[in-house]
Amino acid sequence: MTKENYVKMLISNKGHNIKSFAREIDIPYTTLSGILKRGIDGASVQNVIKICKALNITVEALQNVENNNHTSEDNNLLSQLIKKYNLTKDDANFMKTFLMLDAQDRETMIKCMTLLTQHTADIIPKRTKPDHKLTPEEKRKIVNDELDIETKAKTS
Repeated sequence: MTKENYVKMLISNKGHNIKSFAREIDIPYTTLSGILKRGIDGASVQNVIKICKALNITVEALQNVENNNHTSEDNNLLSQLIKKYNLTKDDANFMKTFLMLDAQDRETMIKCMTLLTQHTADIIPKRTKPDHKLTPEEKRKIVNDELDIETKAKTS
């Protein structure tokens, strides 16, 4: 993936188009559009810093994007995972973005996700089937279990 496509993907992941992102970072739309068409390497340092800061990435990480490109075999494997697990577009973008992080940033992300999942695993009971297939008794049990967990948490 090129640096320009990577930046476009991050802009899109933030819920922006090029025009709204340019407005957010106070760069003229034509300047940002030109940077993304002609290449980030030709942009002013000040503009690259503004773009990176708004996208929460370092200039070094952006510089390494093309060095961390994945092969078509990697992309094929990713496509298979997307299909196998019926992942959404957001899930796929998350995975692609995660894979483009350097090792230290991936490690940090994994630690954060571990903390999140450990916390929620204690609160949210495991479901064995979708809500609409639960019997009234199963629904009552889940609600009662959740109330018990809340009560224990309050008394602790």
